[in-house]
Amino acid sequence: MALPDPPDAPDAAAAPGTEPAPPTMAPTMAPTMAPTMAPTAPPCVAETCNGRDDDCNGVADDHGACGPWVERQCRLVLGWADSHNGPAGASPAWGPCPQVEQGNVGENLRCDSTGGDGLFLNIDLAGNVNDDDQLGVALLCEDAAAPDVAAWTQTHCALFLGHADNGDGAPEGSPTWGACPDSVHSNAGPLRCTSTGFDARFRALNLSGDVDDNDDVGVAWICRDPGDAARAAAVQAAVEVFFGQADEDLGPPDGSPTWGSCPGAPNVARGELRCTGTAGDGRFHRFRMEGDVDGNDDLGLALKRRLVP
Repeated sequence: MALPDPPDAPDAAAAPGTEPAPPTMAPTMAPTMAPTMAPTAPPCVAETCNGRDDDCNGVADDHGACGPWVERQCRLVLGWADSHNGPAGASPAWGPCPQVEQGNVGENLRCDSTGGDGLFLNIDLAGNVNDDDQLGVALLCEDAAAPDVAAWTQTHCALFLGHADNGDGAPEGSPTWGACPDSVHSNAGPLRCTSTGFDARFRALNLSGDVDDNDDVGVAWICRDPGDAARAAAVQAAVEVFFGQADEDLGPPDGSPTWGSCPGAPNVARGELRCTGTAGDGRFHRFRMEGDVDGNDDLGLALKRRLVP
């Protein structure tokens, strides 16, 4: 007769009166990781002149944001020279300017600068203005708090100045004046032009003929940036430059808020005080000079913010 199997032997590892420990199981859950958060976008705020799209509408520096900045932080320097005493080629200086804001070197070279306040400068001409006289302009922008904005404005925006004898100026609102703006300077042909050149240097514009009441002057403020055309258009629209001529020493002194009817009603073509403004559209706006331009005439220039809807 077979004997029954003996009972199972107790687990040698277990203490008397205890149950054996359950087998250890490999963990099935990955360790908990800290959640990864997407970076927070900056909040949309009112647009300021900083090269960024602050109000999140897809355009940087729009709604006229840069007009007050350009008026305050940039200055235009206007130079006049008799007897071809202006600088040869592109030059960082016109006589003592821009190191000094106003210079009068005898009877044959003068310069003056806008003052960051939107007011007009006045250059009192000397002698008979004719084909040995020259004009030059330079744009300088500085801001220690925003050097990138200053550098962008100076290298992407420019004032263009054109002259033509015998009523041959480009039509009002023309996108070009002779070779400008494709060229930054030209003394060839009947329509001559110069500009601030996108580089803070002067280039002498040689006037032609005897400058009198059949001569046309044109001005344009143009901003270009192939990498950000919308920003360039916004800054162009936010700024207006006014240029004026006065006969019989009737020009207002330096620091005047107006030149005849400008800035209220530009493009004046009559009277002793004549003026035009750039209108924010990148085109040339013109007026015809008054009388025989000579030592009793003044030239005026102002750099102002422009109201933009």
